[in-house]
Amino acid sequence: MKRILLSILAFGAFILTVQGQTVSTTLDNTNSEKDEYFRIGVKGGLNFSNLINDKDGKTKISFHAGLSAEFFVIDKFSIQPELLYSRQGAKANLKDYVWGVGYSEIEADLKLDYINIPVMFKYYPTEGLSLQFGPQIGFLVNAVGDSTTSIFGSKYDSSEDVKDKIEAVDLGMNIGVGYEFSEGVFFDIRYNLGLKKVNKELTPEESNVQNGVFQLSVGLRF
Repeated sequence: MKRILLSILAFGAFILTVQGQTVSTTLDNTNSEKDEYFRIGVKGGLNFSNLINDKDGKTKISFHAGLSAEFFVIDKFSIQPELLYSRQGAKANLKDYVWGVGYSEIEADLKLDYINIPVMFKYYPTEGLSLQFGPQIGFLVNAVGDSTTSIFGSKYDSSEDVKDKIEAVDLGMNIGVGYEFSEGVFFDIRYNLGLKKVNKELTPEESNVQNGVFQLSVGLRF
């Protein structure tokens, strides 16, 4: 938690520093517009997440939301750090044989909540359209495994905190495309590929799994 708080404070200080520099530049040059250099925004949307290398995993639909700050290095090139709360994980439908009873069906839902800090490098080939690429670091906040077991027409629900079984820090790379309208409304399509294993310990039949998240976002820049 201490690392997460430090990261949030650093992100906030970064935004305030750049914003202060931008305002000074704007005051010194009345012919320049502030939003040409620095812009802040809010965004949110859907996550379509899964766990790579998990043969039983199925796509889980969830959400992300947070803040972004974009500043231009040159006319068509900008850097955009973000601070996002993102729910990820995967679902699974399993069958398990119980000796003397028969098969039971299990619906599992792994919920992995992260505070993600992506840093996107953006290129604008034409007005409004951006191509995006950049790294991401994520800090695990919660990890819960929910399951519903069905047997002989009866259902049994259970929930387990599995945070101690999941790596506390995740690393990934993002690639995407976005479009922004003149009013400041924008849309992003992005895929995050995890570069680090999610699970801490493995049984002989398990393999390393990584996060894989397809994101659809809508937001507003000021």
